[in-house]
Amino acid sequence: KSGDIICQCVERGLSMVIGILSIIMAGGAYCPLSSQDPSQRLQILVKETRSHLVLVHSSTRILFELDIVTLNIDTIINNEENSTSIHLIQMLDVPITSENILFVIFTSGSTGIPKAVQLRHRNFTQFLRSFVYADILTKTDTIIQMARCSFDNHLLSLVGTLITGATLIMLRPEGHMDLDYLARVLDEKQITFMQAVPSL
Repeated sequence: KSGDIICQCVERGLSMVIGILSIIMAGGAYCPLSSQDPSQRLQILVKETRSHLVLVHSSTRILFELDIVTLNIDTIINNEENSTSIHLIQMLDVPITSENILFVIFTSGSTGIPKAVQLRHRNFTQFLRSFVYADILTKTDTIIQMARCSFDNHLLSLVGTLITGATLIMLRPEGHMDLDYLARVLDEKQITFMQAVPSL
């Protein structure tokens, strides 16, 4: 229901984008979990958020204990019977305000227990407006999504791109670690905007 934190643990791909947008449209708060994290850390994070549901792929389901409710997002996407106009109409009535939580992300936990950081709709909107106002991000840009979902700029490169009308290019899972592949994508897709850690 509106306001619930919904976790998602999937590999980079179209399913990830659909999952994020579905959570937001349903009024939930999106909490990304990285499939690269140890299973024990994932259990802790899910319990910390008090999430009642984790969206997964078939390959990431095994990372979670049986007492955690998971839903294979690909199964839902591929089930055409679930795509009805009734569901879309119901989403129009979901109450969302600027004060609603949009995004929950955890710190690395390098100094102890990971801490949850919450981002409200108004925070993200203002942040995105600053990029557009400063002409950093425009609808003519082609943006590459390469950040792991556990990094905060992951949401900007995905949702921010779609909101501004720019073109989104998604690397294959772990594609950011293959420099030959990455260089080829940057050249072939004529990438104009990317965010990366200095070590890359």
